[in-house]
Amino acid sequence: MSVSTAHTKHAPAGVAEGYVRSADGTRIGFRRLGSGPALVMVHGSVSTHTDWMRVARLLSGRYTCFAMDRRGRSHSGAGTPPYSIEREYEDVCAVLEAAGPGAFLAGHSFGASCAMAEGDPDTALEFGLSNITRLSAAAIAAMRSSRAWPRLRTLAAGWVREMEAADALPASAEHYRAIDCPTLMLRGSMSPEHPLKDASRALAQVLPNVRVETLSGQAHMALRDAPEMVARLIADFLAA
Repeated sequence: MSVSTAHTKHAPAGVAEGYVRSADGTRIGFRRLGSGPALVMVHGSVSTHTDWMRVARLLSGRYTCFAMDRRGRSHSGAGTPPYSIEREYEDVCAVLEAAGPGAFLAGHSFGASCAMAEGDPDTALEFGLSNITRLSAAAIAAMRSSRAWPRLRTLAAGWVREMEAADALPASAEHYRAIDCPTLMLRGSMSPEHPLKDASRALAQVLPNVRVETLSGQAHMALRDAPEMVARLIADFLAA
C-alpha cells in the first residue's frame, strides 16, 4: 500500500489532500485535518467526503480526521468491475492503515435497496430520495432547484451498484453479532420508520456492545443539518 499526502491549492487551509492504494490498486482519496488520535470518516450514498467536513472541523481540535472518498467519488478511482462491498471494505481498511494503529471509524448511511431508472439520473435520484431516505416531495423539489443537484445527479449511478450489492447480503442482521467492538449508533428522530429506523433497531438488537443515541429533531442528513450535535456525540463516545 502506498500513501501520499500534500497541501494543495484544491484543499482549504489546514486541510491536506492524500490518497492510498487499496488492495486492488484503486486510488482512494481523503482529506486530512486536525491533530490527535485518528478518526476515519466514511460517507454514504450519493455523497462525497464533503458530507463529513463540517463535523471534521468541529472535531479537528481533538482528532486527526480522515474524511475519505469512497471509490467512484470525487478524488477516488472507480476500480474495475464487478463492484462488490468487499472491495469497499478493503478501501476503508487501506485508509485505516494509513491513519495508524488504533484509528477510530465513523460511517454514515449506505443501506436498503433501490430500483433505479436506467439512463435517467434525475429520475433515479428522485426515486432513491423518495423511497430510501423518504424525503418529502417539497424537500426533493428544493434540492432539485439548488446548486447541489447537478453534483448529486452525477453520483446517482453509484447508488445502483451499492443497492444491488446490499440486496445480495443476508436478510437477517444476525451475522453482525460477531462485531464486538464498542459501537455508537446515531439515528434521527425524524428519520422514516422504514427502512432507516427498522434497520437501526435490528442492528441494535444483535450488536453486543452498542450505544444508541437519538438525534432529536433530525432526519437522515444530520451531518449537514446538525454537525455540532453529531460532533458532540462522537467526541463523548470516543472519550468514554
